[in-house]
Amino acid sequence: MIRQTLMAVALCGGVALAGCVSTSGVSTIQQTVVAACGFLPTATTIEDIINLNSPVLATATEIAKAICAAVTVKGGAGGPTARGPGVGPATVQGVHIHGKFVR
Repeated sequence: MIRQTLMAVALCGGVALAGCVSTSGVSTIQQTVVAACGFLPTATTIEDIINLNSPVLATATEIAKAICAAVTVKGGAGGPTARGPGVGPATVQGVHIHGKFVR
């Protein structure tokens, strides 16, 4: 219980407009990203993005859009597809995006 409270307090400092993001907030952002493009970012990736304290990444939707744009490329009629090999690491404002496609 104390550990979860400390984690929530640590995450609160990184979010200016969206309010305090707890462990469940990280999970909500992960679910938003999966729904948007089928990619499941790691919790550490989400926390690192939150810690940027960027006003353009202040909501789950904004973070999801940024991550999806970083990990996918336009795929024509079939929609977005995973970035190919040799493209370089996907990043959002300098944060390397770690995770996996789940669909």
